[in-house]
Amino acid sequence: MMKKLAVLAAIFVVFLIITPGSMVTSAGKPGYPIDVETDRQVYPIGVDVVIVMTNVGNETLWGTPGMWIEDNDGNIVYSWCFIQMIISMVPGGGVGVTWDQTTWDDDADDWIQVDPGKYYACGRFAGYGDVDKFLILEHFPK
Repeated sequence: MMKKLAVLAAIFVVFLIITPGSMVTSAGKPGYPIDVETDRQVYPIGVDVVIVMTNVGNETLWGTPGMWIEDNDGNIVYSWCFIQMIISMVPGGGVGVTWDQTTWDDDADDWIQVDPGKYYACGRFAGYGDVDKFLILEHFPK
């Protein structure tokens, strides 16, 4: 079962990466009750990224939330641990997290600022998932 879910998740992520940005959010896809969104699409370097995963469906869902950040190469640069708990998410309800744009660096043995570039806020809940693309820019336009 876990292997099947991993394969389906990989196919889903590949689909999201190759589709145009307007097709990335699940809000426009019938049958996908989970929506992941960031509070903006472009961030200056060092500014917190707020991510919310919402039940946009009509039924209460049960599951263990999973949320993580991937870089443009598909590497997970940050993830949140929800302590393997099963929760309910009512229609309109959700889970929110904040990312400070850091990742663990084994060589530095410390958290470091990620490089500017394209990133993906990823979330899964109750067998559904969604991704929201965003950019981190070193030189933010005024």
